[in-house]
Amino acid sequence: MATYKGAQVTNNTATPRVIGNSNDGLKVVVDYVNVSSTVATSDILELIEVPANAIPLSIKIRNTDLGSAVPAEIGLQYGNGCNVARGTVIDADEFDTDYAFGTASLTGVDIRYDTKGLETMGQTFWELGGLSSDPGGTLLIVATVGSVTSGTTGKIVAEVEYV
Repeated sequence: MATYKGAQVTNNTATPRVIGNSNDGLKVVVDYVNVSSTVATSDILELIEVPANAIPLSIKIRNTDLGSAVPAEIGLQYGNGCNVARGTVIDADEFDTDYAFGTASLTGVDIRYDTKGLETMGQTFWELGGLSSDPGGTLLIVATVGSVTSGTTGKIVAEVEYV
């Protein structure tokens, strides 16, 4: 009979013990963006700001009915406290390449693994973004609007669970 261990169990039972990322417990951040009738193609919607070294477990998007099909890429940009200017793009479609905000999604759609496979479980936001080191500070999860019909209004909510 064989015993198979996950990375955390392997690290905790190693001699000497390998200490991974600090786990102060599950954290949840929620924020929203009001989409006004002036939103246009290529506009950036800053959905939520997260610590660069956080490990995301879930990234849920909820939205009201925006009245028309509003496709968007959901990606990462540098936030506050990084060694790069806030708003600089890391990967424009890191989490979703063609998210549809058109119809209401009140229960939420988890996009954490839409473009990243399960092999990325346990990676930090900066690692998911393909950066070579932790930039410190925060990163922004943003939506870049594809095409939009004028007069589109509503609310987009982002909820991120991380350790």
